[in-house]
Amino acid sequence: MPAPRRLVRRLLIGFGLIAGLAIAAVALLPTMITAGLGHGWLRSRLAAVVAGDADFAGVQVRWRGGQRIRGLAVRSADGRTRVEGEVLVRHGLLELLGRPATLDVAIRGAVAGWIDETGATGFPELLAGGGSTSGGTPVASPPATPPATPGPRMPAGLRLDVQQLAVTLEVALGDTVRPLELTAVTGRVLGGPGQPIEVRLETPTRFDGTDGAIDVELRVRDLIDADGRLRPEAFVIEAARLSGRGVPLPAGRETVLLEEILATASGRPGERLDVQLDARGRGLGLPEDAEASRLQVAGQVTGLARGGRLDPAAADWSLQAEGRGIPTAPLATLLPALREAGLEPAIDLGPLVAVRIDAGNASGDRFTVGVDGDAARLEAAGRMQADSRLAVEAATLEATLRPELLARHSPVRIAAAVPVRVDLEPVQIDLAATPAAALGPVRARFLTAAAEPIAAEVPFD
Repeated sequence: MPAPRRLVRRLLIGFGLIAGLAIAAVALLPTMITAGLGHGWLRSRLAAVVAGDADFAGVQVRWRGGQRIRGLAVRSADGRTRVEGEVLVRHGLLELLGRPATLDVAIRGAVAGWIDETGATGFPELLAGGGSTSGGTPVASPPATPPATPGPRMPAGLRLDVQQLAVTLEVALGDTVRPLELTAVTGRVLGGPGQPIEVRLETPTRFDGTDGAIDVELRVRDLIDADGRLRPEAFVIEAARLSGRGVPLPAGRETVLLEEILATASGRPGERLDVQLDARGRGLGLPEDAEASRLQVAGQVTGLARGGRLDPAAADWSLQAEGRGIPTAPLATLLPALREAGLEPAIDLGPLVAVRIDAGNASGDRFTVGVDGDAARLEAAGRMQADSRLAVEAATLEATLRPELLARHSPVRIAAAVPVRVDLEPVQIDLAATPAAALGPVRARFLTAAAEPIAAEVPFD
C-alpha cells in the first residue's frame, strides 16, 4: 500500500480513537462527577456562602433524570449541625445545559435554629457576611431618591417543592430554653420572569406540649419583569396571609400562646400597603380563668418603594392598635429601664391590661398611648422625633404607690400603699440607647388625697 494511503488510514484510526474516547468521556461524565469529580469545587462554592462548615455525602448526576445532592450538612461556628437534608433537581444534565425556562427543585431534611429574648434569630449568622440580627450599630438607610441601577436578574423561573422539612427553634425564655417544632413544613414556591410569585407553606407545630399549625399564603405580581429584572417599586401584593393556631409568641422571659392569629397585607408598596393583624391568645403561666388576650392592629404604609428599591426609612406610616387582656410580665424583660426604676409591671399595672395606641409619621409624627389595668391607668401623648427619640409631652399615671418604690426615689416615707396620680413632666426617650440611658432623669409630682404633692426625681441616668 502506498505510503500516503497508510498515512491517511492511520490518521483516520487516530481520529476515530480520539472521537471514541471523547464520546466515552462525555457519556461517562455524570458517572465521574457522581464518583467524585468536581466535588472539591462544589464544596468551595458552599464554603463561599456559609459562615460555618458545609459538606455533603455525595451527588448523583445523570444525563437524563434528576440530579441529587445527598447528605447536605451545614454546621455553625459552635460545631452544631443546623441544616441537613438533600436537594433534588428534576432536570437531566442535557436539559440543564440548555437552560430550562423553569427550574424544578425539591428539598427535604431538617433545620435547627434559635430565637433569643428579643425575637431575633441566628439564621443570618450561618451566611458568610451575615451576623446577629440584634444589637450593633444601626446601618444608615440609603437616600430617599437613590440613583436608579439595574437590579439583580432572575434568568429562569423557579418551582420549589418543600417536602417534609422539619424545623426546630430553640426559644430562649429567661434562664430556660424550650424547643418550638415545625414538625413537617410542606408547600410550594412558584415564580419567574414576567410571572406572579406564589408561595404556599403549611406545617403542624408543637411547643411546650401544645399542638398547633401555621399556614402561609403569598401572591405577588409585577415583581419580576419579562427580562428577569426585579422591580420593587412596581410590584403588587395581591394577597399575603399568615394564619395559625396554638402558636407561641416569645415575649422576654414569658410566652403568649396565640390560640388564633390572622395577619394579612395587600397593596402596592410603591403607593399604599394595608396591613392587619388579629390575634387571640393567653399568657402561659396565668390562671386558667384569666381573661383571654386579643390584639387588633391596622396599619397603612405609603411610599415604601422609591428609586427602584425598598426604602422603609423614607416611608410614611400610621398604626392603630387595640388590645385587651395583654400580659404585662414581659415588659420587665422587654423594657429593662422599668426594672431599673424598681417598677414591677405585673404588680404596678396589673397582670393584664387593655392597650390603645395611635401613632404614625403620616399624622405629624404624633402618638398617643393608653393603658388600663387592674392596678393602674396610664395616658401619654407626644411626638416621634428623628434618630429613634420620643418626646413625651404629657403623661398621667393613676396607680397605687408602694412604700418601697417611693423610698427608692424620694426621702419621703409612707407606711402603706396609697392611691396616687403621677404627672410626668415632658421627657425625652431614646429608644436606641442602652436601658440605663434611655430616659435620663424623669421628674414627676405624686398627688394623693391625704398628703401634699410629693416631688420626686427618678434617676434613670
